[in-house]
Amino acid sequence: MHILYICADWDVDVLGQAGSSVHVRQICKAFVSLGHQVTLCCVNAQGHAALPERLQLHTFAPRLRLRERLGPWLRGVRTDTDKSPVQPPGVDSSRLAGPLRSVGTALECVVRRIRLWQFRRMVLGALGDRTVDLVYERASLFSLAGPKLARVLGAPSIVEFNTAFAIELPERGRLFRKAIVGWEGELLLSCDAALCVSAQLADHLADKHPSAASKLHFVPNGVDPEQFDPKIASSSLRSRLGLGNKTVVGFVGSMKAWHDLTTVISAIEMAGTDVADLCLLAVGEGPRRGEFERQAQLCGVDAVFVGAVEHEQIPKYISVMDIAVAPHPQSATFYFSPIKVFEYMCMARPVVASNIGQLQEAIEDGVTGILVALEDPAVLAEAIVVLAQSPILRQRLGQAAYDWVSRSRTWKKTAEQVLSMAERLMA
Repeated sequence: MHILYICADWDVDVLGQAGSSVHVRQICKAFVSLGHQVTLCCVNAQGHAALPERLQLHTFAPRLRLRERLGPWLRGVRTDTDKSPVQPPGVDSSRLAGPLRSVGTALECVVRRIRLWQFRRMVLGALGDRTVDLVYERASLFSLAGPKLARVLGAPSIVEFNTAFAIELPERGRLFRKAIVGWEGELLLSCDAALCVSAQLADHLADKHPSAASKLHFVPNGVDPEQFDPKIASSSLRSRLGLGNKTVVGFVGSMKAWHDLTTVISAIEMAGTDVADLCLLAVGEGPRRGEFERQAQLCGVDAVFVGAVEHEQIPKYISVMDIAVAPHPQSATFYFSPIKVFEYMCMARPVVASNIGQLQEAIEDGVTGILVALEDPAVLAEAIVVLAQSPILRQRLGQAAYDWVSRSRTWKKTAEQVLSMAERLMA
């Protein structure tokens, strides 16, 4: 089968280190490992990650002078209307906010649609006369590239949803959210099937677009067992980081609003009264890193923040963790599929995770990990103390986690579900 994979999101560097980038590469790698040919067409490939030999990559970055000229103004309209560069002197900016946002939204939608039209033409040019059996698109804001290309190529179209765009982008205003919901509906009507990385995301989209509910399917993220192998060990890294014989509580993530390291740091401070030599190892970069580092210093928590590392190096960092944490704050719309939790589990590490969303399905409390109440440092501290004092429990939970994830949550398993759906569409 020849699969055309489309990623028209300028914020996703398919060769980069972000979770979205890893997701694109891993699902493509899984398709290739199952014997299929994959052509990956994207608009951003500036990183240096390796791709499978049998995968063809085409990068198109259509540009518009309009976009380049209006870009700064559009950003000003969206995020800081009070200081908009087009605000006339002496005019109350609050009265201009609504009209400016409306104009900015309309212009941005038009510009994105034109660029995506250019992108589709470039993709068709690169394909030439080659036959395509499946068009698979990672949903990208305002893109209908996958379904439109599928119609031209005479192939079924599958769209993959990884996020709820209208929730992720609330700062852009009501009209922008309305435009997003309209685009989601159009995309769902145009495609043959839509995959969601969590049941919560599928439910959210079904609520917004009930007429397309039958097209929505839950297909979770996965992990690569060849890359995340519990046999990996890195004593040199433990030494280089100054961890010695400390009990390491580890976290891997982007340090954004949905990661609650605040509770983790408070919990480690509490647990330190019962367990000596506790240390936090935080791997990743993000807007809240400075806040977390300051909190650790103020609380007197021994913490090592290493910043962003290449995804290929993540297994080594997880290998030096004694306890892995996946902390999240209270949220009415937690729709994530936690790749990092699957990676912890595949490295046979005992996981302590917040009792929310897909984490409740991925972790059987007391069997494949420990689930704790959200934003409750005392409960998290208790779990850390229990695990820190019981190497046997850590080993048992870690082994059970590995057994489950290596059987149920691999990228190969994800790819097989996608291909099974594609075969039904082609029948």
